[in-house]
Amino acid sequence: VKRPRPGRHLRSVELASENAREALGRRLERQGSSRAVAALGEALGLSRPPARIEGFDISHLEGEHPVASMVTFVDGAPDKSAYRTFKLRYLGGRVDDYDALREATSRRYARLLADGLERPDLVLVDGGRGQVSAVAAILSALGLDSLELVGLAKEQEELWRRGATEPLRLERNSEALRLLIAVRDESHRFANALRRRLAARDLETSV
Repeated sequence: VKRPRPGRHLRSVELASENAREALGRRLERQGSSRAVAALGEALGLSRPPARIEGFDISHLEGEHPVASMVTFVDGAPDKSAYRTFKLRYLGGRVDDYDALREATSRRYARLLADGLERPDLVLVDGGRGQVSAVAAILSALGLDSLELVGLAKEQEELWRRGATEPLRLERNSEALRLLIAVRDESHRFANALRRRLAARDLETSV
């Protein structure tokens, strides 16, 4: 066994070390994500851990360029191939997050039923009791009452279940809450990115 000197062999060893560190990081991240999914299932009293989570958020600038995003987390990690965006059609310049969520979720889950797509174990919306009620009505109309639905309200990071009169509060440092915050924040980032692209395209278009 020899210690490599500067040159081709040293670069190979350094590359192997970096690859090993990245592989270890991914493995530890997966293990942590699996624990978070299990903890979330337990906190919500689900019959099984929510392996597939779909999260929704709305973005607009005073009613301009209203869009919605849907991000998907599988086993606690983002599945970017399953992300979706929606240019909202029916708001007519109104600022109405409830109607925006109704449109986005109705389009998503009508398509899911029509195409026989995989159903999520948990639907997460950015908001509280009102947003959950709005989406619950859409799921009920589509015959999807069995889908677990939760809202995450930003200020206190409270969870709202369908039909609940009081929020569920998880420990701030709990893995379950951190997972939900990660889904919520990713859906927020994704929606804002689309809105900014649409706004920038308008600015670049001449009269």
